Amino acid sequence: MVLAVAYPGLGAGSGDLGRRGQRTTFFHMQVARDPRHDLLTYLERYRRSGRLTARRADRWRRRGLRGREIANRAERVASSLAAHGVQAGDRVALALNDGPLWHAGFFGTLRAGGVAVPLDLSFEPERLRQLALDLELRAVCTESEVPDLELGLPQVVIDWRDDHDIVPSVVDWPSDDPERVAEIVTTSGTTGAPQAVPVTHRNLCSVLDSLGNEIDKHRWALRLTPAIRIAISLPLSHLYGQVMGVFLPPLLGARATQLDPMPAPDLARALRDERAWVLATVPRTLSLLGRHLESQGASLWGADEMSRKLEVARSRPWPVRWAMFAPLRRLVVHRLIAVVSGGGPLETATESLWRALGYVVVQGYGLTETAPLVTLNHPFDTAPGSLGKPLPGVEVRIAVDGEILVRGANVVAARVGGPAVDDQGWLHTGDLGRWDDRGRLTFLGRIGERIVTTAGVNVDPEPVVAALKRQTGILDAVVLERPWPPPGAVSAVLVVHPGVDAQPAVTQANRELPDAARVRSWRVWPEPDFPRTRTGKPRRADVREWLKRQAPTSTGAPAARTTVDPFDTIAGMVGDLTGVAPPDLARDTRLEDALSSLDRVELMTQVEMAYGAMVADDVFAGDATLAEVAEAIASEPAESAHAVEDHVLERESLDVPFARWRFSPPVRVARATLQTLIMRPAWHTLFDLDVGGREHVSALPGPALIASNHLSILDPGTVLFALPARASTRIAPAAMWGHFTASRAGWLQYRSAVFGLNLVPLVQSGDWRPTLSIAGAVVDRGSSVLIYPEGERSPDGELLEFRRGVAVMAQELHLPIVPCGIAGTLAVLPRGARWARNCWLRSAPVAIRFGEPLPAPGSDNDLQPTMTELVNRIAALRSDALRAAGRN
Repeated sequence: MVLAVAYPGLGAGSGDLGRRGQRTTFFHMQVARDPRHDLLTYLERYRRSGRLTARRADRWRRRGLRGREIANRAERVASSLAAHGVQAGDRVALALNDGPLWHAGFFGTLRAGGVAVPLDLSFEPERLRQLALDLELRAVCTESEVPDLELGLPQVVIDWRDDHDIVPSVVDWPSDDPERVAEIVTTSGTTGAPQAVPVTHRNLCSVLDSLGNEIDKHRWALRLTPAIRIAISLPLSHLYGQVMGVFLPPLLGARATQLDPMPAPDLARALRDERAWVLATVPRTLSLLGRHLESQGASLWGADEMSRKLEVARSRPWPVRWAMFAPLRRLVVHRLIAVVSGGGPLETATESLWRALGYVVVQGYGLTETAPLVTLNHPFDTAPGSLGKPLPGVEVRIAVDGEILVRGANVVAARVGGPAVDDQGWLHTGDLGRWDDRGRLTFLGRIGERIVTTAGVNVDPEPVVAALKRQTGILDAVVLERPWPPPGAVSAVLVVHPGVDAQPAVTQANRELPDAARVRSWRVWPEPDFPRTRTGKPRRADVREWLKRQAPTSTGAPAARTTVDPFDTIAGMVGDLTGVAPPDLARDTRLEDALSSLDRVELMTQVEMAYGAMVADDVFAGDATLAEVAEAIASEPAESAHAVEDHVLERESLDVPFARWRFSPPVRVARATLQTLIMRPAWHTLFDLDVGGREHVSALPGPALIASNHLSILDPGTVLFALPARASTRIAPAAMWGHFTASRAGWLQYRSAVFGLNLVPLVQSGDWRPTLSIAGAVVDRGSSVLIYPEGERSPDGELLEFRRGVAVMAQELHLPIVPCGIAGTLAVLPRGARWARNCWLRSAPVAIRFGEPLPAPGSDNDLQPTMTELVNRIAALRSDALRAAGRN
């Protein structure tokens, strides 16, 4: 008799991965256990699978955890929550960035028997604090990179830097009751106040089981392929993001990467770097990324030829479309095969573009109250606008008034504070839909957004929005009933490209619409974009309130403006960065007078996020005026083939070489050999090195930013060879890029420094993105970065003014800062000297002191306190090093 022993939650038997179970490991005597019927099954999948990894990719960093590491952190979270008194059914907030640490916090809460409450970190802190009171939260699970929300609750902090591996279980497993609440999800609040929806284990498992059953049919094919790579650009505070980013990867044995929101060019680069096969995201992201792909195609073939190819491709079968645009895919998103859209309706034009480019487009329909899927289309059996057929076990009915009704195990029984279903168990979604001739669902809009004209005609906003967005210069639109008399008039609020006159666009759109649906009044939104939820949908309630304020008064309304002054757009963005009111900014203000180089990078990012395409770097050069930047933004952004190659593939703007060969195993071995066998012995022969505080560096569990005062070009060697050989080979010094561009032999010097020291080029003026990109790649591979906040060598040993870039780099790369003070190298090789002195007959006294690390500044933190503390610490360490070197 063979009996199976498994962790709680594992299925018995030796078969394939089931939809809830895990492949069982057999021992000599094994005891059969029933599989769990709750979401903790997926925690065990992460624990036992050697294939599963979860990663987070923000703009400059790539970090990840293996499945076992996620499970271990979840166990520690459960133990910590129990220590804080969290009991079964208690509610625990998840204030975590999307990624593997979110996985650990979520499963740790369930493991402790608690109810997870994912917080949408895009909400205002005051709203989150009120939510904590309303839901009677018991504790909060957070991480060091999330600003303190001041919820007044016990905190459990998870960190990336965790070197523990084996964790004894100190918390009993909760009962296997699928009817208990797993999490309380807050809706995005697109049309009004967010609602709290309690989702049970059974609700989610019913959807996941349906997906698992379909995947099991193709399990044989998954065994023959490499691990699928999924990129998710979705918030995990919403169920759609959880299904794609947390639960689907274990079902597929896939490797998942959570992508931070970023401009379309950077998103394309991230997809290429992650070698993603599938992108799961929201319609707005697909629209912006599609616009970027179109601009790249225009760079490759010309705008007219690109348009012709797209038109031809729309009538061709998939293999032909795939081949037609293969050069574009190789250049931008190399391995991507399919995109999955959810969280809102995908515009027909966007869907058509992606299909024409040869990608598989998958859509579904669902709500938070349906956990979250109702229908899903088959990628090779669909039609434009189709949302697919209902999942097994899910009933869908179209009511007389066109409303979509849903019933099934996935439907949440009640919202917090109110019912969600009727007496027969039907969920009234508030959405409008219809069936096509193949039994597939089509979304038509929201009942609450339907406009009833004075003639009694129903007008759905979606076709009107689509007609408006087809017009040149209209970036987005919200269509709603005009909030002033007479009632029933179709009104629109438009986001237009700066400098574009919206009047002709509205006139043309009205020609394409039936009379009842024509736009009777409209306004241009005064900012570059609407306020949006984390799923990219406009906050209609905010737009409606703004439109009410545009109502005519008794004295008559001022003429509605039809364009947005590009200067107003740029002045507003600059004002947000500097705190200077836009009216105080003159058109002839130079960028370098208004913004630092780092702020100019942020300005470029805002423009790319707003308009979905890159603007040439020289537009943001320091000598450009605000008026010149505005003029460049007013024209349609376009990229040359040169910009595509540099920005997307290598990020070599300003001709700063990335030198990816720096990470190759032969170069790394040669670098370590050179430093250990030649440079280190020579250094210790010439210098009598006095080291203090070395433990502050060696105790760090991960990379850091080492910030030192700067006296001589000998300083990098002093830092490197003050540490053990193993640590010193994992330090990459930063050096001014201008030093290499000013020298005739700069090309050779730079590559020699990359080879011997893994050097990071520090761009001190202009575009800082190459520095952050290279430094991020260096840090991702486990190396710390050595930087000099003064920016140049001190001529007399006194501290110079510190530059803000060190704090910005720590903030952007999420690195603690280790302060460091050096003394003695100035006497050996001062600034301007060609040859070393005072070190040939006897070893020169040099001292170095490392201080306690400063934590990485949070994403929203004011950097000035960090800079002040860093200056004080380095000054104290420098004084201590001076005394040790005997040079008072």
